[in-house]
Amino acid sequence: MKIWRSARVRTALSIVIVALVLLGGLAYASNTYLNPPLTSFYAPPHPLPPGKPGEIIKAEKIQTNYANVQAWRVMYHSRDLRGNDVAVTGLFAAPTSAPPENGFPLLGIAHGTEGLARECAPSLDPWALPPFAQEFFSFPDTVVVPFVQAGYAVTATDYQGLGAAGNSAFLIGSIEAQNVLDSMRAIRSFDAIKLNEDNFVWGHSQGGHSAAFTAQLANEIAPELKLNGIVLAAPAAQLQTLVETVLAPDQPSFLTGVAAMVAASWSQTYDLPLDVVLTPQGKTQVLPLLQECSANAVLGFALAKPSSLYFADPTKTSPWSDTMRLNIAQGVKYAAPVFVAQGAADSVIAPQVTETFVQQLCAAGNAVEFRLYPNASHAQVVSASNADVVAWLNARANNEPAPSNCTAQVTMSPTPTPPPALQSVIFSDGAFTPDASTIAALEKQLPNFLAQQQNQFSAQKSPIAERLTQYKFQYWGEMQNEKRVVVVNAFCTNFDYWKMQRVFVLDGGDCFFNLKYDLDAGTFFDLQVNREA
Repeated sequence: MKIWRSARVRTALSIVIVALVLLGGLAYASNTYLNPPLTSFYAPPHPLPPGKPGEIIKAEKIQTNYANVQAWRVMYHSRDLRGNDVAVTGLFAAPTSAPPENGFPLLGIAHGTEGLARECAPSLDPWALPPFAQEFFSFPDTVVVPFVQAGYAVTATDYQGLGAAGNSAFLIGSIEAQNVLDSMRAIRSFDAIKLNEDNFVWGHSQGGHSAAFTAQLANEIAPELKLNGIVLAAPAAQLQTLVETVLAPDQPSFLTGVAAMVAASWSQTYDLPLDVVLTPQGKTQVLPLLQECSANAVLGFALAKPSSLYFADPTKTSPWSDTMRLNIAQGVKYAAPVFVAQGAADSVIAPQVTETFVQQLCAAGNAVEFRLYPNASHAQVVSASNADVVAWLNARANNEPAPSNCTAQVTMSPTPTPPPALQSVIFSDGAFTPDASTIAALEKQLPNFLAQQQNQFSAQKSPIAERLTQYKFQYWGEMQNEKRVVVVNAFCTNFDYWKMQRVFVLDGGDCFFNLKYDLDAGTFFDLQVNREA
């Protein structure tokens, strides 16, 4: 999910990290100075006059730094979780050049994670990122401008609660979809931009979650908007899997802040009780995130183990688990074809998670064009896919048949042929003894996992997943935070005693590695590869 909010973040980044270290690794640090100040535009009229979903409340033109791009801030009527009228803000943008005779095609943009505070709204300071910050993620440069300069009018909702006051919409699919579709309704009533009848939706990360729900709920929420295509870039569609990925290893990670943001958002909007999943420390640290942007959340929790915040798994604890199920995008039939972009080097949304969602969309009968971008990270997939996305959108706008590679073997990353049975031994002197079926399931997953971690192994040798028969494997059980974990110890040197006692070597390069396997989650973590002496 998008991490950095504005041009001020990179300067403050080192300050935040140093502060965390100097404070002894405190789990949370407040840095609200990173948030740009709200302007009077973001105050809705009081009382809010009644209006239909998508009816514009006010708009103001803003200066842009790009050729052939004009833009406006806008406030419009939408609906909250309970159907109440609410003011939502966003951005309209369009070419300054004369529109085609029938108008510009429309692209509704669903942005990635910005945070939970009102000051995190992308429309507040959309053109602030200078060139040095673009290596992280630049909302205008990588999202808005390429589409406008390709001839599209763009509407980009801030989402409820960002900009105008309101409860958070973070990873709440029905609100996100409502906000996106109402922004598309709003721009269609905006006289300054001439539009044709084409409607497209694009979303990245959290925005991919939003775009998936927009496609899923479009006929119900806005049946008058006929969608022509949906673009999902590294979508956070499989939300439960994302949260489990954060919690299961119980290791410090920048994604801990994302899980904390989910807790803060849902406790506010769904009124879910925090004390059934969070520790007292977690409650104290999570609620202030409602006043923070994502940089603060991600950096502030980067040194925290999830177990310091969560004492219960929200994916398995009611009512959180019930709410989680409501916000997992469904692989259902959409009213329009789909383009899915995924970075092979994405460490936020695992490629295999997106692959599973693609397979669900295919099974539902959707025409899906799926593209994998080698070496692209979570943020980089946006710019890496831009040219392909524009070409795909243009083809749909020209009524060309939508391509689909659903019938092809959809593989996100190289999947090696399963090797023969590995040379292994199971030790019974640990906290528990793994059974044969557990080890069989573990060894079936191991080649795929190691293929994804190839960059940790020698580039001068053949891929590690193809060399597993050269290794010997020792397995034993440990308990970590009341979870059963299988330790996997691997080495390629032949020790006579290897079936009788554990082998530990401090160097030797990738001839020696170990990792752990979470029995409940069925996932690997904590891969350690030896260095050369």
